[in-house]
Amino acid sequence: MRYKFCCAVLLAGVIINGVSSFAIASENKLIARSEKLGIELFGVGGENWCAENSILHLERKKDSPLKGTEEKLFPKISGLFSSSCPQMKTAEIDVFEPSAPDVAIRKFIISQAEGWSVVVSGDAQTSKDQAKGETAVEKPQQVDQVFPDTQLKRDQKTAGEEKVVADASQTSKPEKTEPDKVVAEKKDPKPNRLDFLSLAYLAMKVDPEARKDSRTFQHVASVQNCKAYLSVYKNEFDLRDWLLQQKGIVEKKIENSGDIFELTKTYNVRRSYDFSTNMLDIGGFTPNGFRLGDTCRYTENYDDSYLHGVLSVVFETLPKQFTTKLYLPGELGRKSVDELQNSGNHVTVKYLLKLSSEGVVGESWNRSFRFTAKFLDVKIYTGRNANFLLAHHTSEDFETARKAEQAERLLAEQKSRAREQELVAAQKAHELEVARAKQAQIDREALKLYQSLSGSDTVPSKLAALHFDGNPSFDNPYDLAASAYQRKAPLPVRVFVKVGNKTNFGYAAKWPNRVYLQGDDLQEGKWIFVSGWVNSQKINGEIRPLISVEKARVCEDRMCMNDGEISNYVKSQFPGWSVVSPVDHNEEEIGK
Repeated sequence: MRYKFCCAVLLAGVIINGVSSFAIASENKLIARSEKLGIELFGVGGENWCAENSILHLERKKDSPLKGTEEKLFPKISGLFSSSCPQMKTAEIDVFEPSAPDVAIRKFIISQAEGWSVVVSGDAQTSKDQAKGETAVEKPQQVDQVFPDTQLKRDQKTAGEEKVVADASQTSKPEKTEPDKVVAEKKDPKPNRLDFLSLAYLAMKVDPEARKDSRTFQHVASVQNCKAYLSVYKNEFDLRDWLLQQKGIVEKKIENSGDIFELTKTYNVRRSYDFSTNMLDIGGFTPNGFRLGDTCRYTENYDDSYLHGVLSVVFETLPKQFTTKLYLPGELGRKSVDELQNSGNHVTVKYLLKLSSEGVVGESWNRSFRFTAKFLDVKIYTGRNANFLLAHHTSEDFETARKAEQAERLLAEQKSRAREQELVAAQKAHELEVARAKQAQIDREALKLYQSLSGSDTVPSKLAALHFDGNPSFDNPYDLAASAYQRKAPLPVRVFVKVGNKTNFGYAAKWPNRVYLQGDDLQEGKWIFVSGWVNSQKINGEIRPLISVEKARVCEDRMCMNDGEISNYVKSQFPGWSVVSPVDHNEEEIGK
């Protein structure tokens, strides 16, 4: 994790940092940087860069004011070498440009004995430079002295103070034959205060509906010029005329509104310093979201306006590594703890934010026009006067953190999807197993019914009853006749019989014997299933069942149903029966 810290003394406009905001090769260590001069100085060898004869890489932007005179930088930052690498005697300097990061455009050696001036120069020349050398003799350059002659004393500056130095662009005069182009520096927009009016102007700029709404306009105009509003609001005509006058003023404010805001917060922290890691823990602090609904008169409300009279701001999550723990080694750690103690363990955090609109959110009383604040720059100060800089995080730092957070989130989502797929697969496997077990149970019960109807133990009367009306029940005519005799009343009966010869009492059944049938359309020698009423009749001194037939159905044979009809009946009872040919299966095979 990268943190920026201000050194105790800012020498010659070079800000000493723990880690650069630019990408740094893992084998080099950043030891100095100046955005004003457009340079970064690295020690080759990482943490072990410091040696008696060190190698330093100077990365210079193409438009740096030090271009061609890089050697003049080092005598002015001699104090840096004394503090960061006191044993260094000489240093080989390789100069690079971003356009050719692998090819040194200049090389020279500086020496402590010579006040860190050049002792050996091996400047790399381009073909253009060589061509110039063939046609003209290069004139020695005159260098204006811009660095202060007074010696900087470390005890006069704290690690959090910033020193304003002369721009190093004055260190060399431009050649007359090829004058430098003057490019106007593009200034960043001035940040707005995070208050109701600034947010309202921005809301009306990004949302045409808010801009067209008369109530929103009156709300903003009244807060913008409350004194004038109070003098006219009681008279409808005066108010109308005043609002027309304010139209142009508000419109101009809207057009000039920007989305960059600043916010300053003070927090009381609980500090702790870990000597094993040189990390200062001050806890995390992301600003809480808030709602703004300023009015000129406290009795007024603008619930009927498009914005509902309320603007709200929510903040993106501030990565903990930017606030919780800070890498402050050695004396810098001691100084930071001292400054925190002097401030009563208070820190002042200055946020630079970029706001984006979410539009109108919420319903009823919770309705508001919401913005989301994205962090661009965060500075954490402490000290009695809140002027000691503990940490500074730039937009590059936040962008890197967001990308890392997004990568972690994508990885977590991938893992979550993988777990969900595993759970779905496991659930499907379980459901298939349950369905298989259920199917096996259905098949066993269906096969059992099928075998009871078609096997060697088949009851013909049961098949006849099924063939008759789908109801497998049938009665014992002898038992019912005895009951009817006792009750002296006929009883309903269902019975399977084979019709015999006709007698005085009706048709005598061939099976079961001693049963008589009375009814029309009965055919001798046919197997029939009948339903009707049974009574008792004393014939030849014995009580015989006498059945009055109401309904009958003839069977072709004693077995009233074939295999196909039996299978269809079983399937009607067990719709999920999966056995196509039950003849080839048995109960033990079902479910295997």
